[in-house]
Amino acid sequence: MRKQETQTQKSPESAKGCPSREDASRRTLLVFNCYEAWVYQLGVLGYNLDIIIGLKGRYKPTWDEQMRPVPPNSRLITLQEAQQSQTNYYCIITHNITDLLDVKRRHEPRLTVLHLPIEARLVEEKSDIEPEKMKEVLHKYMKLVGGHVVAVSMLKGKSWGFTEDIVPFGSDPDDYLPYSGQIASGLRISNFIQMRKQFLLWDFYEKAFDGIPVRIVGHNPDMLRVRAANSWDHLKRTLQSHRFYIHTANPELEDGYNMATVEAMAA
Repeated sequence: MRKQETQTQKSPESAKGCPSREDASRRTLLVFNCYEAWVYQLGVLGYNLDIIIGLKGRYKPTWDEQMRPVPPNSRLITLQEAQQSQTNYYCIITHNITDLLDVKRRHEPRLTVLHLPIEARLVEEKSDIEPEKMKEVLHKYMKLVGGHVVAVSMLKGKSWGFTEDIVPFGSDPDDYLPYSGQIASGLRISNFIQMRKQFLLWDFYEKAFDGIPVRIVGHNPDMLRVRAANSWDHLKRTLQSHRFYIHTANPELEDGYNMATVEAMAA
């Protein structure tokens, strides 16, 4: 796709019903760090954010500032600090059952955000649990704690059986540089490709773009000459300068787009 010919919808922060800045400043969200690009968007709400870092399975023990700067009015804390915090949180934002269990002793309202279809979650975790069983566990637990579930796309919501609230992520074109395309090369942004080839239809991608110059950007330590952007500003310049953007994905495990695709459309 040529980037200047695409458009994106504004992020959900522009929706009606958002609290005033004065009200928001008195509220604090507790959020597990999952994907910096997604968590960063919460900054537009004007709430204070306590972001839990140092979680198991993360490739960095802290916030990855190569992905995004730390959101305004944020504090980076450990899981133990979150569990023991005296703050009365407006809401706790989790991303999976493990997160929910980690805050089971806290009393505040909780929201679970589904970023992957259930099938992709099982592949990612190398689990042999039946999809219906995992779905049942999440439904029962959310009912038990009185939590609420949203999904970032209808595909993901349907997969888990939660379709009432779909909250797509977005990118504001005003945050990005005007397209130039002076570098005659494609661009692909993805982390840990070797682990996610099944998700990304990598065999198809390699055949389709064989012989065409494509720059890959992301955390991929096992791929030669592939580096992550130095910062979000660096990523914006990279999106601005490359001729076109590429994304391929297994339709059974992913949507046909991701956050980087939406950024490319905004750039």
